[in-house]
Amino acid sequence: MTAGEEPFDIAVIGSGLAGTFATIALSHLPNVKITSYEKTDAPKEVGAWISLTNATFDVLSNFVDINSLNRIAFKGDTNNEYLTRHWKTGEVIFRQPTFNRPRPFVEARTHRIPLHDLLLSYVPPDVIHYSHDVKNLSLQSDGTIINFTDGTSSRKHDLVVVADGIYSRIRRQFYPDGKIKYKGLVAYRSVFPASLVSHLEVKEDTSVWVKDGTVIFLSRLGLDQYGIVAILSEPESTASQLSWDKSTGNWGKHRLVEHFAEWDPYINDVIKSIPEIRAYPLEQAPWLSNLVIEDKIVFIGDAGHPTSGIYGSGASFGFSDVWALYRALQETSSNYWIKNNTPTFKYNAKLALFLFNETRRYFLQRVEQQVSIDSQVKRENLTEIDDKEWTDRYLIVRAGGDWIRSHNVELEFQKVRDQYLNLLQKNVTSFKTSGKGLSTLDLPKL
Repeated sequence: MTAGEEPFDIAVIGSGLAGTFATIALSHLPNVKITSYEKTDAPKEVGAWISLTNATFDVLSNFVDINSLNRIAFKGDTNNEYLTRHWKTGEVIFRQPTFNRPRPFVEARTHRIPLHDLLLSYVPPDVIHYSHDVKNLSLQSDGTIINFTDGTSSRKHDLVVVADGIYSRIRRQFYPDGKIKYKGLVAYRSVFPASLVSHLEVKEDTSVWVKDGTVIFLSRLGLDQYGIVAILSEPESTASQLSWDKSTGNWGKHRLVEHFAEWDPYINDVIKSIPEIRAYPLEQAPWLSNLVIEDKIVFIGDAGHPTSGIYGSGASFGFSDVWALYRALQETSSNYWIKNNTPTFKYNAKLALFLFNETRRYFLQRVEQQVSIDSQVKRENLTEIDDKEWTDRYLIVRAGGDWIRSHNVELEFQKVRDQYLNLLQKNVTSFKTSGKGLSTLDLPKL
């Protein structure tokens, strides 16, 4: 960086999984200043198991050692395909197709805490500012100021990356009509030492049992941990008595034991062996059809597509958002030469956010539609029917989520980039002739 040259100033709001990865990835861009604002006073040790999908490995491995990722993960004896088991007998009735990939990149299961810890180890020092609770944003003509709940404000930032989760204040500031609503489901989760089920004939795979709106997952998670996720329909009166990531005490275990009394006995054998069950009432709000505001604000992760409990891919969606943003900024920067022939970088945020939005929004819209379709199809076809017919119908109408797990955000970005290659070429020419990127007037309307 040359003397007096101003770096591109990026703020990240939130240091959960998506926010932390954004801080890592964007810090690899040249001539940037990254600041992350987190409302808690230290990293939060919350959450349950995380699915490391194909997309997750592809994206994270650009900045995180793949062997370190695999050390905290479980892949099992079946190439880590999900095995769908008959709800009562435990017989495998469907094997989720796997993809031919090198073993280090085969999808896996882990726990949120070790994954978050691993990501935090890659964050540059003194970048995350804890105890900074963001209240709202003030848009200026030449940047954005972040206002905090204690009455203080930040300096002016060129770009603000909003990663403050499903209950995002910033999303509510700009989209007040997008109300959070209860989905009618509660996820009961637990992660515990695998030694607690060592007396059982533990299945060395990731298994799922499904019936009448109930789904339960059991799996090893790596680091000698074992996990359970049971998603049950619950009335709002029950959900309102439960708090996110809080123990349900004896009530929760009794609730599950009673609910699964007629199911595969292995399920209750596991439930009875664990120390506690934590509750996660699942909520959602309308997903943003436009993930950017002008050339100053971009929403990633649950802040932009707010739904808890979605194909086990919520974290993967956030990581892919980050990669699309990183690539968009990378491709729209200009390594141009100033008078003393010293190379420097400038960024065209408007063009970058346009390419980011085009890369992500159509895929995310399709996912949101798929969620609605799957819910309706299962509700109409998999309830109150005899057991043999249920199995036959399940194999026909099971969720077709393979395209979600295999989605390659880099290929999608390249497709968008090539589609708008003329804009990128004009952008470079504009940098060379005027020192400024392509005019906002030249960009297509969203």
